[in-house]
Formats: sequence, structure tokens, C-alpha cells
Amino acid sequence: MIVIPITANNVIESFEEIRKAAKVADIIELRSDYLFTANRIILRKLLRFVRSCKKPVIVTPRDRKQGGAGIIDNNTKIELILESIKQKADYFDIEADKLKLLKKVDVNDIRKELEDDYGVDIKKFDKDMMKTRFIVSYHNFKKTPDVMSVYKKIRKDANKYKLKNYVVKIVTLANTIEDNAKIFKLLELAKKDKQPIIAFCMGSYGEISRVLCAKYGSLFTFGSLEDTKMTAPGQINAELLKNIYRVNKQDAATKVFGLIGKPVNESKGYLVHNLCFENKKINAVYVNFLVDDLKKFLAAYKDRFNGFSITMPYKQSIVKFLNKEDPNAKMIGAVNTAAINGGKLSGYNTDYNGALEALAKATKLADKKVLMIGAGGVAKAILAALINEGAIVTVADTDEHKAKSVANAFNSEYCSIKEIAAVEFDILINATPIGMAPNTDAMPVGNEILDKLDKKKVVFDVVYSPEKTKLLEEAEKRHAIIVSGVDMFILQAREQFKLWTGKMPDLRLMKRILVKGALK
Repeated sequence: MIVIPITANNVIESFEEIRKAAKVADIIELRSDYLFTANRIILRKLLRFVRSCKKPVIVTPRDRKQGGAGIIDNNTKIELILESIKQKADYFDIEADKLKLLKKVDVNDIRKELEDDYGVDIKKFDKDMMKTRFIVSYHNFKKTPDVMSVYKKIRKDANKYKLKNYVVKIVTLANTIEDNAKIFKLLELAKKDKQPIIAFCMGSYGEISRVLCAKYGSLFTFGSLEDTKMTAPGQINAELLKNIYRVNKQDAATKVFGLIGKPVNESKGYLVHNLCFENKKINAVYVNFLVDDLKKFLAAYKDRFNGFSITMPYKQSIVKFLNKEDPNAKMIGAVNTAAINGGKLSGYNTDYNGALEALAKATKLADKKVLMIGAGGVAKAILAALINEGAIVTVADTDEHKAKSVANAFNSEYCSIKEIAAVEFDILINATPIGMAPNTDAMPVGNEILDKLDKKKVVFDVVYSPEKTKLLEEAEKRHAIIVSGVDMFILQAREQFKLWTGKMPDLRLMKRILVKGALK
């Protein structure tokens, strides 16, 4: 279930945020530490308003040391606990190191208040009648420590204070993507213990656990109402969690796929694959993996996940970890797709077919002279396809040694970037990330190449975001035939989808998502 925190600092703005959040959230969290004034009267108004929206509610007066926005003293916190119990809030979040405050919470005070409010003699109001469950929380904004020890201590302390039906919450900062694996193991332990728990990591490395924690048994994940209203680093927009990652539909059987790379934040593959999974009614999810160390990543997750897309800088370095490699990938020496079966990793290159099919729609390739900028993994796939079709290719790169190595592997020509003006070509290909968002004003070539373009020339840019790069815009002005990276992307993604699921995705849906976005 998705929790949306309310972070307004006054009642009126809180009401507005609650209205908006109720359209997406399964549960509303009232972050009373964000309020200018946090007291029982204001909390009562907010709780009653949430109730009118027919949503469960968590009351959270977060301590500043645990990531809170303001200072709430212990006496105020006790008053907020009493009001939450009185108003039958569904949950109250209390920090693990503040559990001793519960000794000062006297349910007889609530009974007396209710008698005064309603003029009725309430014979009994004890903890068995309390509807409010405590969430006992621990946050670490510096690292992911030994979470198993934290978990055991919270349970021990909760038992000490005789809490019943409580929820453990452990949220830590991930400094590497492997830190999330600690959280997944914790969730699996809590499931065995039948202990209700919320657990995930924060930060850019922790985003995958915000998505996947539901699969491993976390009661809730937290999503922001808007991108500007995050209450913790790495918090994902609630609409994405609900409509793209479909966290409420995940279970233990959900298969996990994703993009391995660094960086990965500009990739739109997660939109394309997740909506295609939904379209084909496949219980699977696709996430971005921000990977620093490929060996450590595979050791942590190869037995947990089901397949990967691979982007820079790992298309070539992943080869040594494969148990099996298909002929195209072996010929190219680069892999952009991996499937996992029984812990065995098989590598493929779908860039080969994607590029070939995209180019073949625009021109014949046999005997055509091609100038290709770039000598990385995607360049090698394109080069292999071109050579097999009979094209004559010159490879240029800022790293001349790299260009030479790639060209020699396929019996092609090479040159330095400084020498490209002398190269004659029919087809110009950008096989680098130059021009990719957010650096959309950049181009891999200058006027010495652009001035050679005419209606007989073809210009292909592998960059797909934006759909029409500045290079393609300049080529179009000169009447050249242009081929967008969008075409190659969806064609290679089609092949990935087939490898992972055995089903053919809807290409028109893929293109609409990639070009127009998923939430529009």
C-alpha cells in the first residue's frame, strides 16, 4: 500500500494536500512536525478531515534527529498520542528511542475526556479497546547498518513496553545498491517471524527497495504527492508507484527486471517495459539499477532477479560474468540484454537487430559508405550489423585507440574525430550519448560534417530522448533522411521483452509511451 505524507505547515493547505493525496494514496500520513503549530486541536481537525475522505491515517510527529522538519517536545508528543488514540487514528509513528514516553500515556485520561465530551459514564477504556496501532520506527540518514540487530532491538523494546499488534519500521540510507539486499533479507526474516514491518532504503541507490519492498512483504511504501514534496531522499512520486510500478499488485511471485548502468536516471525503459507488462497481464516489474560495481551487484541479486537490460559502462564488462552468450553477442563482444534462469546468466545483443531494422526502413545498406561516431558497446552492435549487410564503415571516436580497436575487429576503417571532415559518407551515425537530455544542445559533429548533408544522405542518431535531437533537427533542415533513436529503442526493447516473457509487445504502445510519456 502507498502512503502519501502531508507536509503543509497549516490547516488550510493541509486540507488541500489531503484532498489531492486521497485520489492516489491508500493511506494518508499527517506529518505534524511540518506544522507551524502542532497541538491536539489542530490534529483533531486534520484527523476528522482525513476521515471524511475515507482514508486510513498515520500520525507522525517525526523527531528532527530522525529526519523531522521541526522540533516537537515530549509533552506535545504525548498529547498527540492521546488525541490520536481518542480519534481512533489507524497508526501512530513513534521513534524506537522514544518508546519510554508510552509510560506517560494514561488511557484513563482518554476515558475522562470522552465522558466530558459525551456526558456518558464510560466504565472501561483500556488498551484492548485502542484502535490505534503503533509504528515503532528507526531511521538512519547516513548508512545502512546491521539492520537485523536494529530489528531485534526494536522487538525487544516493544515487548518491554508491552506493545501489541505493533509495526516495525526500519528505513536507512543506501550508499551502494547492494545495501537494498540487506533490507530484502530483513523483510524475509520478518515474514517468517510474522512480524508486521515497513522497510526500505533512502537515496538514489535506495529507490529500488521503495519499489520492490512490497514484493518482499513490506506493509507500506511511501510516495510523494509531488516531486517537490519529498519527505526523504529518493522518495518516488506516488503516481509512479501506483500506475507504473504497480506496487499494490506485487507479490512474492512478481518477476524483477531492470536496467544496469551508471547513469540510469534518463532512461525511459522502465516506463515502456512496465506498461507493456501490464498490457500483457504479466506479473513483473522493471526498475533502474544504479550500479557502481558490477561484480558485487550480480553477487547480491543474480539469484533474486530475472533479467537485465545493460547500458554504459557495462555492455562489454558483463561478458565475463555470463554462463551463456548468443552468437550475435559473441561476435559483437558486447551485451545489452541478460536473462536469468536457475541462477545462470545468458547474454544477448538486441541492439544489433534494433539498429538494422531501423536503418533498413530508411535505406539499403549494401555498398553504402558510413561514418559512425562512437566506439562503445552500441557502436559495436551497429558496426557488426552494417558489415554483415555489406556497408563500408569508418569509425571515429575521441579515443582514437578505441576507434582503431573496434574498427580492426570488424575489418573497417577508423580515424580520429579531428579527421572526420575528410571522410566521404552516405550515412552518418551518432552512436554516442551526445545530445541526450538534459544536454540537448550538444552535437557530435560540427558544420564541417553538417554542410555535407543533402536529401540523399541518411542521418541516424541512437539517442532517443529527445526523439528529435539537435543533430537530427540540423539534418532535417538540410533535407537529409533522418532516423530517430526511438525506432531503434523500441525495436531492441521488443526483442528484450520477447526474450524475458515469450510474448510480443505492442510496438505502437511502446512508441507512444517513449515519445509522449506514460502519465499523459
